[in-house]
Amino acid sequence: MPSYNEFRTYSNLPKVKSFDELSDVMSKEDIEQLKTGYTHVDDIDLYIGGLYERPTEDGGLFGPTFRNIIAEQFYRWKNGDRFFFTFSNQSGSFTLGTII
Repeated sequence: MPSYNEFRTYSNLPKVKSFDELSDVMSKEDIEQLKTGYTHVDDIDLYIGGLYERPTEDGGLFGPTFRNIIAEQFYRWKNGDRFFFTFSNQSGSFTLGTII
């Protein structure tokens, strides 16, 4: 699995070269904690980096990286489900009346 730094690019965040560049999404205290556990920003695990991100300013529960991963997953679940009610007129598709 790619590192946290690699996943930042999927969230339209720049790839960073130093810990201090993480200040766009993390507090200084959290960055200092990451420095004690990792020798380079490319070593940060996706899960740990995502947990350290501040929630988005629009009232979100997650930072930008986890928000984008979760949104992408829900998009794929919906569009990969041939039974989803918006995909009508397919063999085996549910109708709105069937699910209500």
